[in-house]
Amino acid sequence: MNKNTSGKISALVIAGETSGDMHTAKLISRLKTKGDFEFFGIGGDAMAGQGVEILFHVNDMAFLGFLEVVKHLPFIKKVFRTLEDTLRSRKPDFVLLTDYPGFNLKFAKAAKKAGIPVVYFISPQVWAWGKGRIYRIARYVDKMLVILPFEKDIYLGRGLDTEFVGHPLKDAEPIFPDKKSFFIHAGLNPSLPCVALLPGSRRQEISKLLKPMIEGYKLLKKEHPELQAIIAAAPHQPSDLYTTLKEESISVVYGKTKEALYLCDAAIVASGTATLECAIASTPMVVVYKLSQASYLIGKTLIKLDTIALANIVAGKKIVPELIQHDVNPHKIAKVLSAVLFDKKTRTIMKKELNIVSEKLGHRGASERAAISIMKFLREKGFKTA
Repeated sequence: MNKNTSGKISALVIAGETSGDMHTAKLISRLKTKGDFEFFGIGGDAMAGQGVEILFHVNDMAFLGFLEVVKHLPFIKKVFRTLEDTLRSRKPDFVLLTDYPGFNLKFAKAAKKAGIPVVYFISPQVWAWGKGRIYRIARYVDKMLVILPFEKDIYLGRGLDTEFVGHPLKDAEPIFPDKKSFFIHAGLNPSLPCVALLPGSRRQEISKLLKPMIEGYKLLKKEHPELQAIIAAAPHQPSDLYTTLKEESISVVYGKTKEALYLCDAAIVASGTATLECAIASTPMVVVYKLSQASYLIGKTLIKLDTIALANIVAGKKIVPELIQHDVNPHKIAKVLSAVLFDKKTRTIMKKELNIVSEKLGHRGASERAAISIMKFLREKGFKTA
């Protein structure tokens, strides 16, 4: 029986970053077709568009690097206490957590202590941080929905109900953008080569990565004057983050990242989910990643990977070049980008490998499969779902 007197199944939802907001919104959309729900918690505009009551916005929660997290600890603790109070006062039927492990794993423990079932969508990257976390996750999480093909095996034998649902990026409707109209609208020439610049969605990422991206592009343009660039900007960030650095051969587009990736000849991409978007679009790329020096040194001692780009991790080998920390400079970006753009053999091999990565991410329907799995989980817990 549902505990909620309204008859609805209630869920406290936490998605602390823009990509999590987008993926959770798709999942919530599918859940709403299968039952009567109410959702509240941390999210963004996409979740709000699905009727989620936003208690804290993702824009206030996305911190990059260890020192940045420490700097904002008082605010993070305030949010955590508020949500703990919400657990006690509103008594949701279950908690739905998306990625954001530093916060969400602690909250899973609080929910478990309160006797509230926990569903975790998009696993913490235990393969990067060391597998010691797995036992902690298994103690506090009741259902794990993973989106990368190798993650289910990581949880095998740990007593945690785990299901691979595929990557929600594959749920997007196929697009067939018209190159001529897109480029003309952006003020660029559709017959000339173009690079997409994706500096991330967080202000800290953009401030560290966009300038060296542009300077690297400008160096390469000296050798190839026909070259153009498009900055795929995050719609929720102020325009001056982008426009103060751009020049005539660079256009800024908002909310058109997918179109830019499909139509551009190559991309310079901040490490993260965008590398998988490039893989799905079969767009050759250079991956860049930069933190404050102190955060980088701390992370280097903790992260157990030889590669950081998700496209490389899913591939199981380095198929796209990575420039990390001090290597994120204009000269190295220009050198690597030149091969990615103009070396036919490099491009052919990379495109083939990216297509394999895309296939490994599963087929369309990840959000639907995740919703079906949650509904089954709720029925097993005794909730009326239809």
